[in-house]
Amino acid sequence: MSIMSNIINSNAYGQFTQHGIVLKAGADFSHLYHEAFHGFSQLFLTPEQKQQLYGEVQKLFPGISPYHAEEKLAEDFRSYVKSGGKLLFGKSPVKNSIFRRI
Repeated sequence: MSIMSNIINSNAYGQFTQHGIVLKAGADFSHLYHEAFHGFSQLFLTPEQKQQLYGEVQKLFPGISPYHAEEKLAEDFRSYVKSGGKLLFGKSPVKNSIFRRI
């Protein structure tokens, strides 16, 4: 019951599952980019690439957990795609490189 309560009472607009991306009520098309980033990062990045990527975020935001670093990256990727690939992030060469490759 608590799992459903957390889903229903959360502010999440989408969810990446083993079956694909599920958007929830109130989501717009750009939430797909956020969820797609999770799919890419979890399925295609090597552990070393993830460590580099999360480490870069943790340098900019000391104390941020890997979970929250992943969420920050997903939101940044959403912004990057919405900008047509024009938005780049200063002091984030690893992130910029991965975003361009995606």
